[in-house]
Amino acid sequence: MIMKKVFTRSIVSAFALTMLGATSIPAIGPVSGAFAQSKDGAPSDIVAQMVSYEQNHNWSAATPLWVSAEQAIYSDFSKDEKSKKEHLGLHNIQTAKLVDLKELSKEEAQAFVDFEKYEEQYEEVHVFYTAVNYDVFEESPYYLDGVNYRLAVVVKEQGEWKLAELSSAPVSAIAEAGIGFRTADEKEMAKLDSEKVNGKILNRNGEEVAKLSTPEKADQDGVNPDATGDHNKQYNINVRLTKYVNYSYYGCGSSCTKTIDFYYYVTNVLPNEVYVTWHTEALKACAEATKMFGWYHIFYPKYPTYNAAVDDTTNSQNFTVKTAHANTNAAVSAVGGIGLEKATSHALFESQYNAGTQGSGGTASTGKLSQWGSQYWATNGKTYLWILHYYYDKSPNTSYEMMGTFTYTY
Repeated sequence: MIMKKVFTRSIVSAFALTMLGATSIPAIGPVSGAFAQSKDGAPSDIVAQMVSYEQNHNWSAATPLWVSAEQAIYSDFSKDEKSKKEHLGLHNIQTAKLVDLKELSKEEAQAFVDFEKYEEQYEEVHVFYTAVNYDVFEESPYYLDGVNYRLAVVVKEQGEWKLAELSSAPVSAIAEAGIGFRTADEKEMAKLDSEKVNGKILNRNGEEVAKLSTPEKADQDGVNPDATGDHNKQYNINVRLTKYVNYSYYGCGSSCTKTIDFYYYVTNVLPNEVYVTWHTEALKACAEATKMFGWYHIFYPKYPTYNAAVDDTTNSQNFTVKTAHANTNAAVSAVGGIGLEKATSHALFESQYNAGTQGSGGTASTGKLSQWGSQYWATNGKTYLWILHYYYDKSPNTSYEMMGTFTYTY
């Protein structure tokens, strides 16, 4: 068994500093062409190199920077003609420049990325809060003109640094926690970010790029200009389909991104994450965590590169078509109309969860619901709301606030 090592100090190499414009410091590697992966290089080099390849639209060279499980998926999207034509995901990028990056400690990052899951899979884990200046063809919930803030997860896989995640950062929450860059631009973006409570995606000119929460007609970004807020019912979610059973069902020849009915998505995730024979209150708690995880990522996409909020694997949630079950459907319906938020700020949070240990309730206030723990507490007479409060109250995910609930038309 490999002992996991997690470094929390800032590690920014001369190469990364060069990409940031500190040209007086010699680079340790090339800034164009094929990147010679160095086992001794800093993890921040991967972020800098990715942005360099985005600037050059060198998608084939960027592919090996990803972890092995992600490389074919990235390659598929980079070659997709429809996405190229419609400027979706990474194909929306005209130019890219790395502006700044800083490493977050595990304690700082765990509210926004599933740090422990990465620790279980890889030898080392680093999370970088990153600012990248993009010029795009068309502003969308996934890319804006100007500085875009990302969370880059870099891991060591078989002795080499690889990119495991490049997600949209919740700027307002990071700035509020005092762990951001504290720049004027970040403060402005945090204000724009807070408009998501009204369902608005605004650009730096204060213009609406999109309104999220999508009744009947979703456009290519999975959004509808007639929608109203992050506390209103979500109708669709963009999912990166990587499993054959999923992408073939939607008529794709390889991995692809599709806009999927949100209720269908949740009901075809839950039975793949829990045992359908579990206690009703456990199923309801898990249904709420599953729903709100997807809901959160509609507003903070985990895969802007693919024009997607989530993928269909346990990297996000385990979605498989045509797997809905009556018991889990009933649980989803039972919590319909009830959402989770931070009680004081009323902001959404990432409702993380894990398997936990059978026969144990697990630890309170971790920000991560234990699925087996839910079953344990339910069989000991606890309600689903009690269970949710147990795991999410005063946790990193809720910015150490109490968990709150809100209602929406279901």
